[in-house]
Amino acid sequence: MNEMPVRTKKFDADLLRDIIYGDTEWSVLVDELLGSSRWDEQRRAVFKYSDGKLYQVDYSHGLTEMQDTQMFDGLDEVKYTEVRHMKKTVIVDHYSSVCD
Repeated sequence: MNEMPVRTKKFDADLLRDIIYGDTEWSVLVDELLGSSRWDEQRRAVFKYSDGKLYQVDYSHGLTEMQDTQMFDGLDEVKYTEVRHMKKTVIVDHYSSVCD
């Protein structure tokens, strides 16, 4: 089965650091934890850019100030995936005690 290609956009790595740290006019809408190890955590951020579109990127973030890693370390550009906001409803079965 052929999947449709996803839309991507390349951003300057310094700009992306500023967006994720809140140092620009563009705000991060979601910054969720995907997993962690002893020294860093893997995260996923979604932000709305000045073109009005939503973009998502996965990144790693050091857990202490002594970590010798930087977000997007060694990269001039980072490729983000264009995403859209969708609402999702989850139905959960729940059982409660019966009172007389």
